[in-house]
Amino acid sequence: MPVLTETMVKAAKAHGSRLELSDERCIGLKLRVTPNGVKSWSFLYRMPGGRKADVRRTPLGHFPEVSLAAAREAADKCRADAKKGKDPRAAVAVERGAGITFDEMAEEFLTLYSSRKKDGGRDDRGFLKRPRAAWGKRPAISITDDDVAELLHKVVHEDQAPVAANRIQSALSKLFNWAREPGRKYVTTNHCSGIKRQKEKPKQRHLTPAEIKKLWRAIDQADTPRGNVSRIPLKLILCTIARSGMVVGARKSELVNLNGRAPEWHVPAERMKNGKAFIVPLNKFAADLFKEAIAESGEGDLIFVSKFEARDNGVAVNTLSHAVEEIVEHLGMEKFTPHDLRRTGATTARKAGAPFVDVQALLSHTPQDVTSRHYDMYDKLKEKRQVADILGRRLGVILR
Repeated sequence: MPVLTETMVKAAKAHGSRLELSDERCIGLKLRVTPNGVKSWSFLYRMPGGRKADVRRTPLGHFPEVSLAAAREAADKCRADAKKGKDPRAAVAVERGAGITFDEMAEEFLTLYSSRKKDGGRDDRGFLKRPRAAWGKRPAISITDDDVAELLHKVVHEDQAPVAANRIQSALSKLFNWAREPGRKYVTTNHCSGIKRQKEKPKQRHLTPAEIKKLWRAIDQADTPRGNVSRIPLKLILCTIARSGMVVGARKSELVNLNGRAPEWHVPAERMKNGKAFIVPLNKFAADLFKEAIAESGEGDLIFVSKFEARDNGVAVNTLSHAVEEIVEHLGMEKFTPHDLRRTGATTARKAGAPFVDVQALLSHTPQDVTSRHYDMYDKLKEKRQVADILGRRLGVILR
């Protein structure tokens, strides 16, 4: 555990996952750094007489607004209060809760809670943009369920975006639940409670064989919009039926036996939606695409790197989505999304004879029964390999 300096704090970077640093000079002081560069101070402590496992954390603000010296001073005060039996977290909540704005509350939520998620809080941050723009400077305590209902109504009826309204509602619900916990109590209730969600129609869009052939050939052309960014990732989603986030975040170190007879893609738990490590068997199409991408990549471990973002972050999923929107318009095709390519790959494999349960396994869709979730640990690698090969052979026929 080093003695932190201002220089160290300024230079601290998180590579892939959140970084937490301790300070030898000030026991309990922590600096958290998210992959998107947000740095926040907090203090860890136990109350006298409490259980050893009862470790509490209280936020002390963000760097550089709160310097290292100021963070140490605040941590020392919290430590002294804790020794006297006064909970520092409650004191901070009382001090801040009365005047905290909605925007400040949202940023604290994103930094201390959402940043721990696999996506670094990217989805929550995106879905909270609209509420922050509407209520940012208002005291958090002044927000009501009527405010929430009015905002969601605008998203549904003015923007014609019922699905986005549901996502915003979910993000707000998480925020309000977090904000009303003991030690914060920035709000007194979850203002999303009682507000009905919009009905969503299950998505069924998948590309026909003719559309697959048209897209595959078109994105190799020089005049295709954003082809340099989207070409290989879009093909890989179709060939592997992997999620967009898995593909754009792929690392060279995750690829195993790429030049052998049974190439595999080993995706670590922290990059999987269900939090479990996953092996994707690669058919010839997928293996060749990964080889091509690696040949075009730089020296780092990331395979797909955007010139607009830090190398540690890679290509953003929404960058791929925007690319597809432009490609659809350019080709005059019916609208589809990167995720629809995943559905297309799964549907193509099923039509070619792949068993449903095996396609489900390659999709990394875990059945929700107790046996499947907690007892059956078989990875179905053999069956997933068969699905991948069936899909590869069918794509070979379509793309002739």
